[in-house]
Amino acid sequence: MGYYTGIESISGCGRVWCGTISYRVGEPFKWDVFTSAGVGTGIALFYLILNWRYLAETIKAAVGKLSEARRSEIEKNEPIPYRTSYLLLLIALVLSIILWIIYGLSAAPIAVIILVGLINAIAETRTYGLVGFVAPAGSWFGYGPYKLVLGDGLDVKPPSVEWVRAFTWAHFTGQSAWMTGWGFPLISSLSSYKMADLTGTDSRSVFKVVLVSSILAPLVAVIGIIWAFYTFGATRLPGAGWISWSHILGRAWPENVVTRPAYKPWVPHYIAGIITAGLLTFLHARFLWFPLDPIGLLLATDGHALIEGIWTTILAAYILKSITLKIGGSKLYEEVGIPAVSGFIAGYLVMTFIGGLIFLVRFFVPF
Repeated sequence: MGYYTGIESISGCGRVWCGTISYRVGEPFKWDVFTSAGVGTGIALFYLILNWRYLAETIKAAVGKLSEARRSEIEKNEPIPYRTSYLLLLIALVLSIILWIIYGLSAAPIAVIILVGLINAIAETRTYGLVGFVAPAGSWFGYGPYKLVLGDGLDVKPPSVEWVRAFTWAHFTGQSAWMTGWGFPLISSLSSYKMADLTGTDSRSVFKVVLVSSILAPLVAVIGIIWAFYTFGATRLPGAGWISWSHILGRAWPENVVTRPAYKPWVPHYIAGIITAGLLTFLHARFLWFPLDPIGLLLATDGHALIEGIWTTILAAYILKSITLKIGGSKLYEEVGIPAVSGFIAGYLVMTFIGGLIFLVRFFVPF
């Protein structure tokens, strides 16, 4: 009997998420822990370690320990001075901590919220910046650190109020940026700055737009969803299952998160993932011929990458690129291959935009 014997009896995405033998939570790899949590953490951690000199220099610039000439040089293309950046970050962090304290959380879960959210955001942004796909995506790894400081909640019936309140945050801090994760603002804003760089737009103008959007968007979203609840009813809204109390309860009740991030023991898998990411990062940076990268490992085994079969897309792109280069060389690739793919992507975006408008109209005027 193999590790995944009987997995065919589980339907759909359950083969990735559910039961005791699915890819994400089952032995021997427990991919949700080893790669999404461990390798994801390693990608963020070792990226910070490799760039510690740059980070240290920005801090020196913020506290006035850097020469004026050097400070002006490194801040030349930045939308705001590093001092202002760190000040805004500190203010946001303090306000968030105050809100969590009012919410009823103690120091340990607050620290976990901050660390997990930071690690996930950095890993997702790094992955998206290099390959254009968000990973870790659809991960439950945030539950691991929460359980390390608060326990699994199974020994107390019912669980403490703080346990439930803390775990309502676990899903959001470790989730995909495109769903409910906290990495989206970082990814979207940095994408805006990249587009500004490509088009020659002043980064300060982008910062103003991002800042105003960051203030207005949450207000509009909260006001809009409250209005929709009272106007149509929560269960009648698209995606009602994602906003219902039962969905939240399923992510913050001990018996419902036994497999999150995986069945015990999972800590060794987590540590092994971090070490693996560090080793691959070192080898990839040290030896030009070394082909493996921790981001590739993460992409191959991450939750949504498995569900959506990302490897098939990558394989198809590789085959088409190889055939194009073999037949017509770089000229055919640049003159036909790239424009064809760009046109496909543009067409898909137009189709998605039109479909979204039709969906919006259909909700209010059924047809």
